[in-house]
Amino acid sequence: MEKEVNIPFNPQLEAIVNIESGPYGLILAHGSRGGMKTGILPSLSKKLAEKHISCLRFNFPFKTSKSRQIDDVGTLDNAFLSVWQFAVDSYPAITWLAGGIDIGAETAIRSTGLMMTDDGVIPAVIALNYPLYPPNRPEQVDASSLGAIMGDAIFIQGSESNQGSFDRLRNSLRMFAPHADMAKIRGANHDFKVPEKDSDRVAYWISNDIEKFINRIYG
Repeated sequence: MEKEVNIPFNPQLEAIVNIESGPYGLILAHGSRGGMKTGILPSLSKKLAEKHISCLRFNFPFKTSKSRQIDDVGTLDNAFLSVWQFAVDSYPAITWLAGGIDIGAETAIRSTGLMMTDDGVIPAVIALNYPLYPPNRPEQVDASSLGAIMGDAIFIQGSESNQGSFDRLRNSLRMFAPHADMAKIRGANHDFKVPEKDSDRVAYWISNDIEKFINRIYG
């Protein structure tokens, strides 16, 4: 069952946690245009729960304060780290993965460089629609965050994303993180909207890729 919690930060971070019976959980950060209650994240949390995967999604400070200006990189990263610490302290029996969509994916990648489990393992990353370049500006590729990948990772990209085509992202990963997995959601744009498919169906496809990835690295 989902419940809303507040995580210490300045200001406090709004979060929704759904703890399931399985051993794994995913922290999900939202993108530049959405929040923890909008877009694909609520449906994805529900589909993960059906697979007994816990989920903790949260709002960055700019979303909590209803600002249109995205927080600076340092604030985003520190917010994610605070959520991570809350998750591992509050639910120590769960192995947590770091993830997000759009800027949330970038932040998850950067933050894992400062995370480590008690057994010395860097958390795995699940990056949804990684923003490789600004909307419709493929000539402005910025793959700098990919160099921060230190552990296992999967990139789940919509085939119609206007901020990172599957092929361009694959080429970048070959340079920065050749070990990373990739999955494609056919017909999905950067918000994971697919014509004539509801968000639950798209979230089901994404959750299947996440489940396969978890089984591969932990199975």
